[in-house]
Amino acid sequence: MHQNIWGQQQQQYGGFSPNQMQNTLNDPRAIREQQIAEVKKSYQGASHQRHTNLASPIDVIELTISAKGIQIPITLLLDESYPVSHPRILIRGRLKHRMFEDGPNGIEIQVSSFMSWSSSNNLVQALQALKSYFEKDPPQQEKIIGDVDNLLSSVTEQDFKDLVTTDVSTLFQAKTTQELRDYAQAVSYQEIIASSKGYQKIAKNLLEVAAFNEKTAREIMDKVEQINQRKKRAAELVQKIDQAKQEYAYTQSKCKNVSDRFNLQEVYRAVEEEHYKLDKLSNEIDETASMGRTVNKAGNLEDMIQLYYETRKKFHYFDIIKTKLPGINPN
Repeated sequence: MHQNIWGQQQQQYGGFSPNQMQNTLNDPRAIREQQIAEVKKSYQGASHQRHTNLASPIDVIELTISAKGIQIPITLLLDESYPVSHPRILIRGRLKHRMFEDGPNGIEIQVSSFMSWSSSNNLVQALQALKSYFEKDPPQQEKIIGDVDNLLSSVTEQDFKDLVTTDVSTLFQAKTTQELRDYAQAVSYQEIIASSKGYQKIAKNLLEVAAFNEKTAREIMDKVEQINQRKKRAAELVQKIDQAKQEYAYTQSKCKNVSDRFNLQEVYRAVEEEHYKLDKLSNEIDETASMGRTVNKAGNLEDMIQLYYETRKKFHYFDIIKTKLPGINPN
């Protein structure tokens, strides 16, 4: 029972006993060293280097995990803030996965993709969580790399050795020494060697590799052309965006000018000015009519009355507007 509890405590604290954990709680370096030792113990072939010639020292751990039969070489990077900050995990090798990202140091997978990190976690737990994640959603080898490996593996080193050690006499149909001499003079050695099964196998493989390379080169060129087209479209889009920005800035400037012209004070001034003009005009019409004369806009008395009515109507309209505007000092 005590052993089980002790085992659980060791796992929880990355190999530390409770007393050790208490003693090293304020010593992140000691925690890192202990957890690195646990990784090297748990993963055969794991290596560790500490780089101190950088602006901030960093621990680099290289190892390989396996998931679904796929060997996944990874690198753990631990900075001085570990274990408060999570380890960075780089993926070595030509693998692809939907959660892989291009980082400053290579292909990287975020710890948040497969676990919630806290300072109480340790490296072995992180690696176990990563393995479980890849067991459910394993990375895949790049197709082109797999195809090349399959082609190259179809011819082995033994095939070349067999070709070099081939008994040349078995390549001739003649049996006597004289017949062999006559046959050798009639046919070139290159043709004789080319007739062997080993040579034909190797030649066939090389032709397949050459054809594959040619096909791959065409596909790469097509991809490059597609990328160039996308870059061209992206450049055109950036140009349009820049143009739209300029138009937007111009429109904003115009709107500000209009806004400045039609701010509250300007509106008040305009209303006050029109109100004054209408009041003055209506008074002039009234005085002129009382003298028995007409103004230029009215041909007779009835027209003057109508003009006066319209003028006063507008005057009262602006009078109402003035009362609804906030009381401000236009000066």
